[in-house]
Amino acid sequence: NPDDRYTKTEPEIVELMKQRASIKDEAEKKRLFYVGATRAKDRLILSGALNHYGKLDNLMKWLFENLGISEDDELFSVPIKVDVYSDQTTTTQQIDLNIPIIKRIDDDSDMNRLTLDGEPVNFPELPQPSLKHVNFNAAFSVTELANYIRCPLRYQLEHVIGIPSIESEHEESIENELDAVIRQVISQIRLERQRHNFDLMVDRALENYPELINGSAATGLRNELLQHVKNYVDSEIAELVISSSNELNNRQIHAILDEHIVSGRIDKLLLDKTGQWHGVNFITCQEHTMNYYEPEMELIGLLLHRSYPEQPNVTVRYFGTQQCIDHAICFNQSDLQEISDKWLQQIASLQRGIYTKNLTHCSSCQFADSQGLCIVN
Repeated sequence: NPDDRYTKTEPEIVELMKQRASIKDEAEKKRLFYVGATRAKDRLILSGALNHYGKLDNLMKWLFENLGISEDDELFSVPIKVDVYSDQTTTTQQIDLNIPIIKRIDDDSDMNRLTLDGEPVNFPELPQPSLKHVNFNAAFSVTELANYIRCPLRYQLEHVIGIPSIESEHEESIENELDAVIRQVISQIRLERQRHNFDLMVDRALENYPELINGSAATGLRNELLQHVKNYVDSEIAELVISSSNELNNRQIHAILDEHIVSGRIDKLLLDKTGQWHGVNFITCQEHTMNYYEPEMELIGLLLHRSYPEQPNVTVRYFGTQQCIDHAICFNQSDLQEISDKWLQQIASLQRGIYTKNLTHCSSCQFADSQGLCIVN
């Protein structure tokens, strides 16, 4: 709450859900730690850092506690048995495996202790960059902010409380895989426009998604994917790609907006013959009208302007591959200043916890019931 020294205000159920999520996250980290540690063959080096209080934190703390290592120990001894095979006979030897605990690496003598056989380890010189403090208030994605301006209540359900959507995970997974295949094929299309190449591209992309090609509707899905690709090839966007002097695919862009970090993704960045960059995103599932995506287009335009401030205008295009709909907006300097002020006001409302309900998009919201009504009464 900015009006109360930015203190957090949330119901107790949110704190309980965060605690449960934290416990699950810690358990998953331990599983990954076990997998990583047991894959080592010749040497295993575990490194960690102290927190700003000078204490062990996270996995290093867990490791020390479970192995009975104190923070003052410099050596940890583990008795192990080793089977030695020689002359077709096997003998078992018990040895003490001495594991050094190094608090600081100041010179070569400390580095040599990392090996058990005494041979020096040739580590590359560590760079010593000057660390600079970066002061920012919060970080947001383009999708998060767009969802907030459409319906603040939906933002609270999805990003604050973390309630899963009503749509089944299987349906959501299929849609994501179809989307990935379409984007992969489109990113590979260059100057060649031969129809037979598209079939091969789609088949190769589908090989990474066996669930799609093994189902009973595999032929229909393949034809649907081909139609998406052909719609793109026959569009003005494809002509723009062919005529561009430079093309960048799947680019992450971010900018600082008045001490806030805003990040997003662009399917294609195109440099035209006049030296101007254009941002293009593809909509593979046509559930909404193109006006629905204008909040994302405003934010993408703002991020592009911050990335290329020398451009007098910024053009953002969204292309629906299913119905072959092209929607373009050209932003000038005055537009972008108004957009910046508008979104700063939205971020301020978000941080104050203003989560009002907007009934405009309930029929297509992931938190609506079968009748298209909001689940929050």
